[in-house]
Amino acid sequence: MKCQECQALLPTYADGETNAADALRVQAHLRHCRKCQAVYARVNEEVELIRDGWMMEMLPDDFANEVMQQIQDEGIEVEKSDPVLKKGGGPAKRRGLLVSSVVAAAVLVMAIGTQVSPAFAAFLSSFFQTITGEAGLRQAAKQGFSTELNQAVSDNGITLRVKEVIADPTRIVLSYVLEDAQGRILPDQFFPAYGANNVYVVDANDKVIRRSPLFRRTDKYADLVFPLENPPEQVTVHLEIKGIGSKELHKTHLNMEIPVDLRKGIAATKKLKVEEQYTSPKGMTVKLGQITYAPSATALEVETEWTLEAREKIVRQVEELKAKGAREEVATRLLSSHHPEFTIRDKEGNILADSRQNSNYQFESGLIYTLPGSNEQQAGSNKMTYYFAPFEEPAEDVFFHLEDVFITERADFSLVVPLHGEGLRGGEYEGNHYEVLDVREEKATDSAFSTYRITVDSIQKSIGNDPPEWLVTDKEGNVYKAEFDVEKTRSYSDQKGSHTVTTLIVKEVPKEAKEVTLSLVLVERQLPGGEWKIKLPDKNAHFLWQIRQ
Repeated sequence: MKCQECQALLPTYADGETNAADALRVQAHLRHCRKCQAVYARVNEEVELIRDGWMMEMLPDDFANEVMQQIQDEGIEVEKSDPVLKKGGGPAKRRGLLVSSVVAAAVLVMAIGTQVSPAFAAFLSSFFQTITGEAGLRQAAKQGFSTELNQAVSDNGITLRVKEVIADPTRIVLSYVLEDAQGRILPDQFFPAYGANNVYVVDANDKVIRRSPLFRRTDKYADLVFPLENPPEQVTVHLEIKGIGSKELHKTHLNMEIPVDLRKGIAATKKLKVEEQYTSPKGMTVKLGQITYAPSATALEVETEWTLEAREKIVRQVEELKAKGAREEVATRLLSSHHPEFTIRDKEGNILADSRQNSNYQFESGLIYTLPGSNEQQAGSNKMTYYFAPFEEPAEDVFFHLEDVFITERADFSLVVPLHGEGLRGGEYEGNHYEVLDVREEKATDSAFSTYRITVDSIQKSIGNDPPEWLVTDKEGNVYKAEFDVEKTRSYSDQKGSHTVTTLIVKEVPKEAKEVTLSLVLVERQLPGGEWKIKLPDKNAHFLWQIRQ
């Protein structure tokens, strides 16, 4: 299963609506694919209830002045040089004073023990929750790329309030809350971005350029993240919400259009060519295309593909496996299942970005998200754009380090399984252990043939994208149809490694058969990066971004 295919199934998988076969493949892929684990972690939050809500009163228009006056009353000198501070200022102006006012108020509370109102306490908490969240958004907000909206629409006692937006050429992030009729934040902030709901981004010609946003949450807000690639200057986010709630869908009708101006983000973004590549001895090439320095993220295009000679060899292997009875989608993994792992480091070796980390929501140097390349690429070529938190200033002497490349190859391992009596088999291969736990004959429906259920425990220490695929044959080379029993599949970990227990249903086995052979189809191998390290262009190099007319 490719990452693109897995990620497309994640929304329905999280809702329990995926069919049994796809569910098994998604489960198996998620067990070992770090990139899809990161995406699923976000999708999975959609089906969890957010902690109990909180109520936040509106801050008075003279809030900032009152805070500063309390500080002065305590004998603390404050320079009132800001023109907005001198004039007072309403809600729209208070955003500009957010940092200074909150920090000053925090100093006041800590220094003199002044009791603050519940409104101020909620305001202070929500502000720091937002600022100390994902590193990319925090840095973009500090640089002035956050726009306060407070745009709201209500229906059936529910209000959707979009509080702010951060936008640049890598993504649009909407921060919102759902409120009840009394203005209290609902404990469940989720609404599906699929099904009856319609959530998408269009350009000036109403052409849809992005659907299926990522959903994330903090303690006080929820975020919708719309990844972007080469967006126009003006776009509009459409929210057509007919139901809210993660576990029980509550009907509502909330429609909102949010115009987003990307010109400021585009002007602050640089796209620089890299055009470097490395080819491993196995014939796998890693290519770097372009690096993008944007306010909320740094993006790097990375493509892996087989050399022509390697590709021709693998195509022959795919046909051989199919001829032996392997499913086409399994055999073609020889061509398609490969990906790099890399870090980006400064000249001292400190990691600035790491493709191996699950999520930038937990790790400063982790992935924010990834986007697959065009589907028009030839078989055997995978292109991904990796999005990380922006590198700290200045971006000088930054190096790409290829850590590993993971490829899929044909396996050379089999287990002879007796169908009756004792003698169950097990063995080691490529550092993994495979053991047949049980063989059971189902009640015969045909006097000449039987169906067997064979349970195998795969203890994997190396990384694999899917549960082991087996070909089932007899001594004469006859291939038997085998299916996974999804309901019997389970996974767990212990000191031995990561266990995947699967049950194969093997049909139409002749009654006289005494044994079958399970042949492992594929194995994933880790290739060292060959100490490939190149210097990336810094963000002060030639400016390549072309602003659209």
